[in-house]
Order: sequence, then C-alpha cells, then structure tokens
Amino acid sequence: MKAKIRYDRYFEIGRVNRRMGGSFVEHLNRCVYGGIYEENHPLSDSEGFREDVKELVKNFKVTLLRYPGGNFVSSYHWKDGIGPRKNRPVRYDLAWGCRETNQVGTDEFARYVRELDAELMMSVNLGTGTPKEAAELVEYCNIEKNTYYSDLRRKNGSEFPYNVKLWCVGNEMDGSWQTGQMDPFAYARAYRETAKMMRRVDPKIELAACGSCSNEPLHESFGKWDRVVLEEAYEWIDYLSLHRYYGFDVVQDLVYPRKETMDDGAWMVHDLDSMIVTIGSLLQYVKGLLRSDHEVYISFDELGILPKKARHSSGIVYDSFTEYDAVLFGGLLCVLLNHADLVKVCCQALLTNENGMFTVFPKGHTIVQPIAFPFKNFADCIGGTVLAQVGEWPQIETDHYGLASCASAACIYFEERKEIRILAANFSAEDSLELEISFGGFTKVSLMEWQELFTENPLEGNSEKCPQKVSPVLRKMGKEKKIVLRPHSWNALTYSVSELWEERT
Repeated sequence: MKAKIRYDRYFEIGRVNRRMGGSFVEHLNRCVYGGIYEENHPLSDSEGFREDVKELVKNFKVTLLRYPGGNFVSSYHWKDGIGPRKNRPVRYDLAWGCRETNQVGTDEFARYVRELDAELMMSVNLGTGTPKEAAELVEYCNIEKNTYYSDLRRKNGSEFPYNVKLWCVGNEMDGSWQTGQMDPFAYARAYRETAKMMRRVDPKIELAACGSCSNEPLHESFGKWDRVVLEEAYEWIDYLSLHRYYGFDVVQDLVYPRKETMDDGAWMVHDLDSMIVTIGSLLQYVKGLLRSDHEVYISFDELGILPKKARHSSGIVYDSFTEYDAVLFGGLLCVLLNHADLVKVCCQALLTNENGMFTVFPKGHTIVQPIAFPFKNFADCIGGTVLAQVGEWPQIETDHYGLASCASAACIYFEERKEIRILAANFSAEDSLELEISFGGFTKVSLMEWQELFTENPLEGNSEKCPQKVSPVLRKMGKEKKIVLRPHSWNALTYSVSELWEERT
C-alpha cells in the first residue's frame, strides 16, 4: 500500500490544549483502592497513595485527572468522603453494587492531583444529588475562608483552596444504567439551576454538560439529547461531555452487544471522527439558532479501549491490552488531534487497573500496558499546533463495515523549538504502508527520530513475566523521503525544520 500526504505550515487546525493529556479515576473495582491507593503499603506515602504509581503518572505526562466518576458519582455524596477517616460512613455503592469505605475523598484526591502537577476535573452528582450540594462542593474547594464549607476544609487540613476550575455536571445522564437517568429537558433544567448556583459561588469556573455517552446504533438518544440540552442551556455550557469505548473480540459488552473484530479497527477511527463531526455540527447549529456569540467546545472525558483478561501469579484477574489495542488507541487519539479546534479536553479511561494504562498489584509490582505508549506520544503534543492533512489513505476491507482508511495520522508543529511530530497508525494486519510525506512552508526538514511500537504478533501484550514485551523502539532512519509503516504498527516521527521566513513577510 502507498500514500502521499502533505502538510503545510499555514494550514492550521488548532493548538493542542494542556487538558488533552487527561485520564480518569473512578471508585470502580481496583482503580482507586488497590490502584492509586493502598494503605499501609511500603511504597505508599503518608496519605496512602502508591509512590510507584505516582511516578508512572508523571513519567507518562498525565496533565488532568477526572474524579470521582463516572457512574459512581450519580449516587455519591461528597460529604461522606471528608473529615477524619475513622468517622467516615461505609456506603453501599448503587453504581457498582459494592461497599464504599470513603477512605479516599475530595481532600485526599485534590492534594494527590496537586502533587502530580496536574489539574483536577471534578464531577458533581446530578443523579441523586442536588444543585445546592454541588454549590457547597464549589464552596468547599474554591473559597479561601470565612464561610461554613471553606472553614470546614481548613479544619480538615487544607488551609488553601483547591481552585478547581473545570467541573462535570452529572455523568451519562442519558444512559438507562445511570442512577437518576433523566430525559434531556429534565437534565437541561437541572443543569441550568446547578450551573447557576455553582457560578454564584465561583463565577470563574468552567462547566461541562452531559452530552451523548455513545453513538452506538442502539443508543437512540445520540444527537437528539445533545440538541435539546444545547438549545435549553447553551449559554451556561462551556463544554459538552462525550464518551465512547471501542474494542474487538471482547468478552465485556458493557451495555450494547459488540460484534467487532480486529479487522474492524480501521472503521472505529472513522466512527469516532463521524461522532465528533456530528456533535460539532450541532454546536454550530445551536449557536446560530440562538444567535449567540458564546462558544461551546467538546470535552471527550471518557475515551477507552475495552480490554482482554489475564491472570497474575497471585490469582488476581486483571485487564490487559494487546499491541493492536495500542495501535487502535493511537489512531483514535489522532482523530482528537485533528479536531483540536473543537476538542479541548480528553480523558483516557481509566488510569489504573480497570481499563487502565497501568496495572497495579500488591507488593509493588506494576505493568505498563501497551496503550500507555501512544498516550505518552499524544501528551507530548500539548502546546503544539495541529496542521491540516491533504491526501488520502488506501482503503482496506473491514469485517462488518465495508471499506475504511488503512491509517490514521496527525501532524503537530512546535514553533518555538522548530520541530514537527507526526503520529501515525497502520491498521492493516498484513500490509505495510509506504508513506511519502511532503511539507509546505518549511525548509531543511530532517527526520531526527522514529519511534515505533510493533510486535510480530499483534495480539501480544505485556505480562508479569514479560513486562516490556510490547514497548516502543527507535527505528533506524534513511535519507529517503518515503516512510514504511509496518503492519499493525504505531509510529511517532520527529522532524527538525526551518520556516521559509521569506513567505511570512
């Protein structure tokens, strides 16, 4: 297969926002307890958070963490998770059908995120919660002192406010599985009143409203829900929250049955692009309909790959990902980059264990899952400018969806350091892709580094015995302009460039 692709310095899509390097932490299975947090563990800090996991989060450049859910938040009342731990109630979690000890709550997690030099994206309960409860949480987090809840935070050990700027108002409220599911009109009314009260406490906060939690064919509210919510609450919304999970040959269906195989991977990237284009069109439609000057962007705060299952020597069954999962995830991240003018927030779902980038075991053992490597390449693009792509990819046959493009790529330019980064996924299980790349608006373009994620067997994963089986390596580079992407491979290419200054004057 062959493709010719061109990028031009002056054809910009948008800048990659710092909030794109996000992940997601929910009180779900071993994501919190036994994941980021393990009390009395020799590797844990004084709060109970695993130091080795903190180092992974820093090294893989996670810049934002969404918390505490997820489905969990729709039956979670934040006041259960503050104050002395010995006094915190043990609740029955309606989302996941288990006990919640509340040993990790707002204070612990806000301090954890601050230590990581990341941003906290806080979710509030709009399932069983109230607008007043949400406004009180803003007061607890963002007011310095001399109010009831700000003084309570100070009493609980945090003298200075957390200054949480980004908030999710509810979670997947169009889903039949959600505690407190609403129709779009009811949600829009509840959202407006909640936003009003939250902003009366702190007018500077930014709010994400629940959009569609899937565009799967059986999820009938897709698009309809989004239009109603936008029409009813547009001026109060800064971001519309979208969620989507993809996978192939998985046991876990989530809500809707899945038929996708590995050979449908190329279609999944097309499907995500279609989802974003549809919602982007709705945003422009409602803006025009209301004759508004306000801009609403997309927060893709749950994007995940459904895992396979593996068993640790301790007997723990854990979520595991393959090389092809990483290729697919990288291709999906390229789609988000190519909509950088619209998508301003992204959260990989989830951080540890459950669908996690990092698998954490007792006694300090961790596994970096293959999907973490494309994420790191993606996070490295923060601050760069995405350039538009001209050219077409060859088509390959999928199992269930006809023809789809064989590859997904994104080009990011870093003006200050005069570099170009190209991320590219080849989805073909059998064929290499000969790629000829040309550039406009630059001179002296030189390939400096080529990082490749590839194994002969696309179903290989990292394990207890072989924790680095699937990890990136540096490719040897020739002087030719053609780049050959091996089958089912993920690639990150870095070029040094000089601009054609005479064209800029």
